[in-house]
Amino acid sequence: MVQNKNAEMITTNNYIERDATDIIKGVALVFMFIHHFFTIPGYYIDGISYPYLEDFSRIFSEPFKICVPIFAFLTGYFYVFTKKKNLKYSLKKGTDVWLTYFCFFLLLLIPAVALGCWDASVKNFLLEAFAIYRPTMKFCWYVYFYIIAILLLPLYHLGAKKHILIAAALGLALPVCVTAVLTDRVGFLSENLVKMLFDILQWFPCVAVGYIVAQYELFEKWFDFLFKRHIKVKGIRIAIYVILMGVAFMGRYFIPSVCFNISIFTVSFSWDFLLVPFFVYGLLNLYYAIPWKKILLPLSVIGKYSLGMWFFHSIFFNSCKEYTQPILYFPKNPILVLLWGLLICFGISFAVTKAIAPLLKLKNRLLFRDKKSFSER
Repeated sequence: MVQNKNAEMITTNNYIERDATDIIKGVALVFMFIHHFFTIPGYYIDGISYPYLEDFSRIFSEPFKICVPIFAFLTGYFYVFTKKKNLKYSLKKGTDVWLTYFCFFLLLLIPAVALGCWDASVKNFLLEAFAIYRPTMKFCWYVYFYIIAILLLPLYHLGAKKHILIAAALGLALPVCVTAVLTDRVGFLSENLVKMLFDILQWFPCVAVGYIVAQYELFEKWFDFLFKRHIKVKGIRIAIYVILMGVAFMGRYFIPSVCFNISIFTVSFSWDFLLVPFFVYGLLNLYYAIPWKKILLPLSVIGKYSLGMWFFHSIFFNSCKEYTQPILYFPKNPILVLLWGLLICFGISFAVTKAIAPLLKLKNRLLFRDKKSFSER
């Protein structure tokens, strides 16, 4: 969801090559679209239905949601390679995402207002401006999660860089324990704040495991040793990569979470932080094994503009969906609908991303310019 600028990153010992990053994001974005387009029948308006996909939606709704752990994993992974792991960097990245989100919000607000679909009030505008209340930006809760996560990472890094066990305790065990303690004890908070709190506790472990994999070179030292070093036959390797992806993908269906009681506490956590490294590793090495990488150019382009595509596709499921869903599902065939939706969202994302690029540069020049230089690095 969130694009990383290579100029701000250290590439030493980076297992994820530059061109592979957009491939991973592209796959995750396609998974997100499939998840929203076809695995949640409750999103459909009257007149749109896919009864023959009932079993598909039941089985694959959770697996395709692995797109969220993938994006969270990448956030933590690439943070390791940033030159300056400080609050200034986090504020810069957070405001990049927020300003992009806000521009898309204003864009989607135009048809909502014009069609009378928006509940106009200053309060609602301000809440949705920060993705807390989202009748217009339906799927954009990840905005506040990303901003809070990127602001937490400098603090997390202080302890996590010292030892892998400390990194695991702070990033994996601590959120689970805090969730157990807070469950049924946050009634004094508003519903929106409770949802934000538990989103952060649920998904930050995926950010943390991305950090751990990069910081302690787990792909190189552990995964390659297990799945690559002693296997010389390319065909067997490829089969292993596919199996790893399949196990991680379907693992969300068979065991989406674990819940057990300890004394007065109920401990519940998702397996995503364990599953997502295997999926990303398998996908990466499957990509590296393909000799004709140009055939994956569409995925790379989708990945490059995934942030805007994610924001814009909310228009088909938000308060205006009675008017916009017929446009998305016009081709009727699910494969054509997916391609049509990708095409529409890519076109809008490309145009808006290019249009707001000067605004982002101006913001960063005014607020985050390096004092030693008059130009951004």
